[in-house]
Amino acid sequence: MITKLTDFYFKDFLLYLKKHNTGYDDYFLCDEQLNQFKIEDNITYIKVEKNQIIGVISIMKSFGCRLRLLHAINDDFSVLKDLHLNAMKSLKLNNISKYKVFIETKETGMIDVFQKLGLEVERTIYAFKRNVNDITVPELDAEYSVDVLKIPEDIKDYAEIRNIAFKDLIGSNQRDISFFMDMDKSDDYCKETTLILRHLNKPVAIIKGAKEIEDGEEQVFIGPVAVLPDYQGRGLGKHLLSQVIQTANQMQCPCFLSVNTNNKNALNLYKNLGFYEAAIVVALI
Repeated sequence: MITKLTDFYFKDFLLYLKKHNTGYDDYFLCDEQLNQFKIEDNITYIKVEKNQIIGVISIMKSFGCRLRLLHAINDDFSVLKDLHLNAMKSLKLNNISKYKVFIETKETGMIDVFQKLGLEVERTIYAFKRNVNDITVPELDAEYSVDVLKIPEDIKDYAEIRNIAFKDLIGSNQRDISFFMDMDKSDDYCKETTLILRHLNKPVAIIKGAKEIEDGEEQVFIGPVAVLPDYQGRGLGKHLLSQVIQTANQMQCPCFLSVNTNNKNALNLYKNLGFYEAAIVVALI
């Protein structure tokens, strides 16, 4: 029997996710994230036999309908397919045609499964890491200023800069102001690493660093870093990144970020700031 997740199976469902959390972006499968799981915020189906869960698909409605987990006991493809088809029907009822999956390229078997289900590779992504070590923050000219982002006062500018800068970026969706309005209420929000840069009081660049815990290690995940097109090439992104890295160093936290493998300018900037390749991830849709 395949059924939508309800309160009746909720505890068993969480235990299933904690047990079968390998091969995916396990940040969304860590205890902190699962403790915040709400049935209504996810599209979730379970396969039940003899009152035991033997398969799960769960898609987060936020993050562009991002897959949290698709799994079946013994990797039973027929169960995986049935779960996928049920989730797709639910998505289509909401006028959504697809969901996103992020998997490390070394997980070739899982990539195979999703391609058999009809998903296609959208892009390849580097997961970059920077260890805790010194950095020099480059100086800005006097007409520039950097401030901690104020919510809600700066959210309109934050959303506008992000949407304009990422308009042509593969894999990026335009976001409404409401998407960011409550981001300071998230457990991973870090005020000191969420900044807005202005030129003569005009907002022109933003950065956000979220403080996460993964594998028991505190880290700062950086993103977005966005600069209005007319202000790119002036070292503003480098300044913001350096400032966030410096703050993360003071917290004794390594930094992580992700970047499309074809984004040469960003790749060069990140490498020059001490980031290195920690993993290669494929995005499927």
